[in-house]
Amino acid sequence: MAALRRRPTTAECRHMSAAKVVGKRSPRWAVWARMTIPCKGGLQYLTRLRIVQTPWFGIYVHDIHEDDGDRCCHNHPWSFISIVLRGSYTERLYPNPMGLVPSEYVLQTHGRFSVHKMGRDTAHRVTYAAPRLKTLILVGPRKATWGFFDNGEFVEWQDYEEKIGTI
Repeated sequence: MAALRRRPTTAECRHMSAAKVVGKRSPRWAVWARMTIPCKGGLQYLTRLRIVQTPWFGIYVHDIHEDDGDRCCHNHPWSFISIVLRGSYTERLYPNPMGLVPSEYVLQTHGRFSVHKMGRDTAHRVTYAAPRLKTLILVGPRKATWGFFDNGEFVEWQDYEEKIGTI
């Protein structure tokens, strides 16, 4: 397994171009730190407010500006619980991403105040994000790295984003 890479600090994220994201990971500790994750065309994909982040847990607020578009499904480095504060979203859940069959997924829609739990062994892809979507995210400890499942093969996020031209 490749070594985990540091995400950008809040200061680095505020005015960075997408190209500067490569090889960076957020620090293990943060309090009231904001970062923006870009998508293709320089648009904002997600704004994350890390209310608190520790090596053991994190509490985040996500303002999701765009759905995942044509990206492959992805995992997360931690298990998490998502609570929709405003808006709604629809996602495809892939319970077995390593043996991914693109047509084998569960479609779920999460409305305001819904609670959704996702483990690290599940991948997903947000197919619809309502305007002004806001979620509260409670995450466990980081146990892996982010990545995408391209034709059933795990690809680290930096390599995938470079491949599709986001960074």
